[in-house]
Amino acid sequence: MAEPTNASQVLEEVKSIRDTDMRDGLQRSIKNNVTGAAMGLVAGAMYGAYRKHNVFVTGLVGCILGGLGSYFLIGNE
Repeated sequence: MAEPTNASQVLEEVKSIRDTDMRDGLQRSIKNNVTGAAMGLVAGAMYGAYRKHNVFVTGLVGCILGGLGSYFLIGNE
């Protein structure tokens, strides 16, 4: 990349770096939340099958709890 010569080029370069950092952080956060929700879904469905409860309801509750748990425990790293 060429060295910026004026203030507008410097500003555009800083904006592109900031946007890339924000996008990467958002992708990591979404990946962590989806992983937690998937693990919660599986755990909830297994619990429901084992205890003879409604598998769909326990899976949904597990999905919500898994997503929230990963959000609060893992955070944005």
